Amino acid sequence: MEKIKNGGFSICFIGSDGAGKTTISEEIEKWLSLNNTCKKVYLGSNDQHLSMFKRSKEVISKVQKNKLSNKHNKNDKAFKDGKVNKIKVIKINKHKVFIRFLFTMFHAMDLLKLSKRSLKKLKEAQKYQQKGGIVIFDRFPQVQFKGIYDGPKIRDKYSQYSHITVIRKLADREENVLGKAKKYSPRLVFKLHLPPEVSISRKPDHSFDKIKRKAEITKELEFENSTIYNIDATQPYENELKEIKKLIMEELSRFK
Repeated sequence: MEKIKNGGFSICFIGSDGAGKTTISEEIEKWLSLNNTCKKVYLGSNDQHLSMFKRSKEVISKVQKNKLSNKHNKNDKAFKDGKVNKIKVIKINKHKVFIRFLFTMFHAMDLLKLSKRSLKKLKEAQKYQQKGGIVIFDRFPQVQFKGIYDGPKIRDKYSQYSHITVIRKLADREENVLGKAKKYSPRLVFKLHLPPEVSISRKPDHSFDKIKRKAEITKELEFENSTIYNIDATQPYENELKEIKKLIMEELSRFK
């Protein structure tokens, strides 16, 4: 296998839902691996990266929610019938609020853990590159846009708890961790552009408003020290792949 000199080489694919990031990055990895030391690194937040703790939390949350709902309904009826006093109902509602906040904390901690995992992967990827390897990133963390597109999520998602110190600190730490990703900006960035109307046809279970916003962000995202190529993801797949391979070969020939 051929190794790249001068600290290796990295390539990143970003784009809105349905743009083909994963499919193309896998294809490029297979192609480059024929003659180079190469590996793909996924930097998204799919279920495959959810902790067992979070999965367990979600199950417990559903069970707790059903139990509280049933209990609340019973007490509602009893309250209407004059069989329970108002104080007991208030206590039940406070319990629900506490459970909700508790799981907010758990989720925020999971999001912070996910950001740390991404940074750790970037550091490992850099070491791999320094040994002459080529790294292909499927997605990349960013801090330009919060709450969406592999950006920090805690502050945006839990803005109602921004007055609580622990939530605010978790949000600060997440943004700080993801902000360090700039140091590992990829050599090449391929922006796969896809109109929202096409994206939603490929991912009908997604939110059109979010897809539209992601398409806008794809255009606006900046990468320090990276060469950016804009790719039309609506063209036939074979043509798209051919265009990307050609650009990669041109860059590699200049880099070696």
